[in-house]
Amino acid sequence: MISDELHDSHDRPPQIAVLAISDDTLPSRNRVLPDRCSPKVGGISPGPMCASKDNEVMDELDRVTNVDRMKARLSRMSGGKLVAGEVAALPAELREEFWRRVLAFECGPFTTDFQRLAGAGVELPAPESMGDAELTSKLWEVIGRLARMRVFISRTDHLSNRDLYSLLWHEALREEVPVDLDEDDGASHIDLLGAGRDEDAQLYLKFYADEAERRDWLESFPGYVMPPREVPPYDRDRQLPQPPE
Repeated sequence: MISDELHDSHDRPPQIAVLAISDDTLPSRNRVLPDRCSPKVGGISPGPMCASKDNEVMDELDRVTNVDRMKARLSRMSGGKLVAGEVAALPAELREEFWRRVLAFECGPFTTDFQRLAGAGVELPAPESMGDAELTSKLWEVIGRLARMRVFISRTDHLSNRDLYSLLWHEALREEVPVDLDEDDGASHIDLLGAGRDEDAQLYLKFYADEAERRDWLESFPGYVMPPREVPPYDRDRQLPQPPE
């Protein structure tokens, strides 16, 4: 359910599939030409600007080296079966951060959002122990606290408050995530229809997909029995916290 988690940590398949950053040359605006900052010539040392450019070059080289090391480690873990798609090139800093997160989701150490919430002082009573009003209040407390932890939820309008809290309490909040998520500025995403089950696909197509998406689905899967499109029974998603842009 969590978008940047690859798979369950205790039952990993031998193949690791990730969305990789392209190895293409970085955009020219991120490149520094070292010959503009040559070493000391005629007794005159490079000025502060040239020293800064030298540092930028070294930082970029360090990041490239770190990325290569992380990719090599992931390749060894997968028995040489690392599968990576490519997207547009990114600055070296973002590319390094991407691979660091991939490695963290593979290697740990791990915790759960349930444990993180409890550690932050949020009480998480079992759903069956609460009445409807208390459960609704608790649900929004959990949603708000997760957002402060940069964990955001989506596609919940097919679930009642009780069903949503129960799904979070029993499943979504107990999925393992890297411990160091608190140390970066990224956001995690809990898609309540992201488990890849047939039931999830049916619910997505029924309540969330627009007509164009439904047509694309039928083109990709001819003969698929498309459920009739319906308005979701609840109106919660538009009120949920969203990650900063």
